[in-house]
Amino acid sequence: EFSRDMLPRLIEEFVAPGNLSVQIVIVPLKKYPNSALEASTLFCATKEGKGLTMHDELTVATARDRKSIALIAKRLALSAAFTKCLDAKETKAALVTQQALIAEHGVALIPEFLLGSEKKTGLPSYADLRGWIRSLQK
Repeated sequence: EFSRDMLPRLIEEFVAPGNLSVQIVIVPLKKYPNSALEASTLFCATKEGKGLTMHDELTVATARDRKSIALIAKRLALSAAFTKCLDAKETKAALVTQQALIAEHGVALIPEFLLGSEKKTGLPSYADLRGWIRSLQK
C-alpha cells in the first residue's frame, strides 16, 4: 500500500520539489523463506533504477524463487549484471549494512518511519504522514 499509493504522492508533493529525501531500507525477514533472495532482488533492481517496479512485481508474484525472479527480470528488461548482482559480495555487504542501520535506529517492527529524530511504527494514513512531514518543516 505504501509503495503503490503513498510513495508516488510523497514523491510528487515533497521529493520532487526538494523538501524530502526518501530512503527505503531493504531487510530480509527470517520468517519468509525466500526473504534474503527477495532483498537481493530489490537491491539489484534498484541499482538499475527499477527497484519500485520490482517491488510491485514481487508483491503480486505467486512464486518468488530464482526462476520466477529471472522471468520478472527479463520482463523488466534488467541487464545481465542483475543476475550476477544477486550473489555478489557487494550485495551481501550492502544488505548487512542496511541491517546495521535498522539496528542503530532501534527498528523492531516494519514498517517504521523515521523523520528527523522522530520514529513511528505502522502504516499511517497519507494525511497523517503529510501532517508529520509538514510539522517538521516548520
